[in-house]
Amino acid sequence: SGFAIPISQNFGAGDHAALRRYFANSLYLAGALSVLIALVTGLLSPQILTLMGTPKSIFPYSLTYIRLIFFGIPATMLYNLLSGVLRAVGDGRTPLYMLLCSTILNIFLDLLFILVFQTGIAGAAIATVLAQLLSGLLCAMVVYRKFDILHIRKGEGRANAVIMRHLLNIGVPMGLQFSITAIGSTILQASVNSLGSQAVAAIGAGAKVQFVFTSPIEAVGVTMATYCGQNLGARRIDRVRVGVRRITFIMLAYSL
Repeated sequence: SGFAIPISQNFGAGDHAALRRYFANSLYLAGALSVLIALVTGLLSPQILTLMGTPKSIFPYSLTYIRLIFFGIPATMLYNLLSGVLRAVGDGRTPLYMLLCSTILNIFLDLLFILVFQTGIAGAAIATVLAQLLSGLLCAMVVYRKFDILHIRKGEGRANAVIMRHLLNIGVPMGLQFSITAIGSTILQASVNSLGSQAVAAIGAGAKVQFVFTSPIEAVGVTMATYCGQNLGARRIDRVRVGVRRITFIMLAYSL
């Protein structure tokens, strides 16, 4: 999500060559980071679950599921990066349509793998990763077919340390904001795990309901990052002020 902000700034400024250079370096960084994170978390899954005090009765199922999800992180990263880039160049609908397709496919594959192929909890994880991979590939297809502005020209695809540093300077703080909530949830989950598998299931079900109602708040945060980036690039600070003021009132009303 953070990598899309410099892209939106260059889009607003009308500097398409710089936009493509940032896009290319975003792909390099996201690819390297996703593989690194997938390998580290996938290989350390048993230790992570042990540290969280996962009940023995559900430990094998948790390990099977989370390890597959971790190894599928590159698929998740592909969708999140490309959907952010599409929003950065003014297309907010395609990521939504792709996510809808992914969600429907995920449900269908869950039923197929679990009920027909009898793959158990592994099937649920595989279905999720495949659905996310499809949504990412569909976004890539849209980028290739409809957005010539993102087609990297000769000389624009070189790895650039200055650009990568700028991307990380914006992306890492944004990632840390998300991770603060994630770390808090992990600490809470570790405490819940000590109460047994029934408590774990209850919290899991409740958390999914909560996510339905809180996801619009997170979506607005990502949206405003893109909106502000585009207008900052276009030097329309007046629009940034108006947008931030209005969305604050909207989200306050929604939260209440």
